[in-house]
Amino acid sequence: MLKRSKRYDTSGKIFFLILIVFFLFAAAQVAYSQSIRLLIPNGGETWVIGQEKYISWTSEGLSADTKVKLELFHHGMRIGTIISNRSNPGGTVAWKWDVGDYQGGTAAPDSGYYIHVTTMDGQYTDRTDRSFRLCSGTIPSITVTNPRSNSVWYHGNTYNITWESEGLGPYMEISLLDQNRRFIRKLFDNAFNDGTHPWTIPEDISPGTYIIDIRPKRGFDIPGNPIWDRSEPFKIRVLLKPIPGLKKIER
Repeated sequence: MLKRSKRYDTSGKIFFLILIVFFLFAAAQVAYSQSIRLLIPNGGETWVIGQEKYISWTSEGLSADTKVKLELFHHGMRIGTIISNRSNPGGTVAWKWDVGDYQGGTAAPDSGYYIHVTTMDGQYTDRTDRSFRLCSGTIPSITVTNPRSNSVWYHGNTYNITWESEGLGPYMEISLLDQNRRFIRKLFDNAFNDGTHPWTIPEDISPGTYIIDIRPKRGFDIPGNPIWDRSEPFKIRVLLKPIPGLKKIER
């Protein structure tokens, strides 16, 4: 007498496995859609201690009762909590900060600062992309005022390169760039920072369009946060000597 082989119905197990995979995928999608991201400061800023600035962040997929905290870090070390248990209504949020203040003190002027925004349960966090700087008093700055846009300077003539600056050291470096901001040559390495420096256009500079770059001399700059400015593009041309009886020729 032949024995019948046993047959097992595996369709139920396959359906159960598919259901598990579906729920795992759905849970992963929900987790992926939940996030928090710091927008301001984003790095590279210089903020004056005591002034009011907005810290801004955005979140997605977090519950309405989620609360967050803002923390201040300096060169990777936690300085203190700026604010905690702050409601997070979702979307983009802006919170006014007395720059430098945290619970228990005020940060010192320096570069290398970061802000972290974190949910109170520590599950979601983000920080400033790059470090920013805190300073006291005037924000260091340079503004080149001459040459102006589309100025024409001629070989052999002397012109004043001028600039305005605040909160910087006694000496400046002045360089010549081409119209694509590529370095051509250093014009002055120790220009006194009084806002003006004469330059006689040498004849070995080819006629064309150029830019003046001004920045603090190395050793007198702002650590971790270089300050510089560039002029608008201007032209250098050759002024040919006039021939008696003819009008002067420019090219």
